[in-house]
Amino acid sequence: MKCDVFRKRIYDYIEDNLRNDMKISMEKHIKKCPNCREIYEKEIGIENTLKDALYVNTTMFTNLRGDIVASIDKSRYSKSIPKRLKFHLFRNTKRYMTVAVFAFVFLMSAPYLNRDIFNKDENLNMAIVDTKEDLNVDLKFKSENLDNKDMDLSKEEKISSSEDRKSSILEINKNEYKYISKRLEDETYDKSESIPLFTKETINYDYKPQDSTPWISSFNMETSICIEGKGSYYLKDKRGSIIVRDNAKNEAWKISLESKEKDKNYPMYLEWADDKNIFVIVGIQNHEISPGGNLYSINLDTMKTSLVYNPTANKEKVTSVENNKDGLELKTISFNDDLKQEYHEEKRIINYKEVTKSKESSVTLLYEFSKNINVGNKDAALNLFEKNFKQEYKNYIGDIKDINKLNINRIVDVTDASLGKNNKYDFKIYGVMSDYEVNTSADTKFKSSTYYNYFVLIKQKTDKNWSILQILTPPQN
Repeated sequence: MKCDVFRKRIYDYIEDNLRNDMKISMEKHIKKCPNCREIYEKEIGIENTLKDALYVNTTMFTNLRGDIVASIDKSRYSKSIPKRLKFHLFRNTKRYMTVAVFAFVFLMSAPYLNRDIFNKDENLNMAIVDTKEDLNVDLKFKSENLDNKDMDLSKEEKISSSEDRKSSILEINKNEYKYISKRLEDETYDKSESIPLFTKETINYDYKPQDSTPWISSFNMETSICIEGKGSYYLKDKRGSIIVRDNAKNEAWKISLESKEKDKNYPMYLEWADDKNIFVIVGIQNHEISPGGNLYSINLDTMKTSLVYNPTANKEKVTSVENNKDGLELKTISFNDDLKQEYHEEKRIINYKEVTKSKESSVTLLYEFSKNINVGNKDAALNLFEKNFKQEYKNYIGDIKDINKLNINRIVDVTDASLGKNNKYDFKIYGVMSDYEVNTSADTKFKSSTYYNYFVLIKQKTDKNWSILQILTPPQN
């Protein structure tokens, strides 16, 4: 392990947030490198000093279990019928007194009520024969009053809800915001990463791919995919293509993956994301052993490609992906040296849960954001941002006033559970596919097109309202 890798992951090591293999590598490096050992000992010293300074233990328990049990009035919970009746009457004294008062009042007033009823038969008959028209007019008047009250109440509720949303805009500590934002950007994607370009070519449906991987069927069993030229192991000439066969329409395509870079990209592994999107691991031919690469998704209709996962260090590569329910299971390799001659295998789990049209408050916030933009209420959309992000959001998506439409097509929950661990905030990270309509003359990050964004939401653990902390745009073609 190199010293820069050790120093980058030292805080995760101290907080015990590393996998076992990485933890073992860190421990071995501490024993071998005196400089890193000195840094580690200093950090541990600081950590222990802070824990000792912040440790407070003022809670004292003076009652033993036996004392508590002995203090209970056992006669109150006796099964004896007389005692149970006694405590029942004692507990419901007020209720029985109230009933007695009403009974007494009723008995005293009964003679007068009886006399009044029989003396006013004439008035009662007149009341019964009131005209139907007068009754309808009275009901109509009452109905209009009720409707007006309901309208006023509805307006008050909307105003109250709006005020609650406005007054609950979250603002976190500036230093915390910078730390969280940097961590999200570092762990979500590499800004220097370029997305390889896929080209789609129509071929005969009866085309038989040579030296191909086994066919993989989609979830609806209508489409099949394979990699031509890969066989059961690595590509022979590093120039494989993806073959797509639509069995419902008797159509087929060849998808080739090329790059504007000098090195040649090639597909290494396929997996279905859903019936219209596939995951593909892309390797790079650069005169080295490359049993893995980066993970991308590609839409078979639009050929839109986005980066799903690229290792944070160039010594790590993805070798396979399995689409389980609500998650992706990745197998990766990490090289042990700079020459990349030895490596060890690891396993990663990425949350990948479809939540489009979910009623969760965090998901409905995204639709509220989209709705406010589409109806032109840009101020309301801005009020959904965390206050620090509201000041610098233009660095990420440009001026929101230049976005005319934002229609959400799909939302996937990719939240990393460790992000909110031991933290006073809750986090949600959503991969959102949206159609943008942007002013053509606007100097903004987006143009009128379809984009994949990461929407990062945050809230206090004790609060119910979410705020948008970040909108990140990974590389895409």
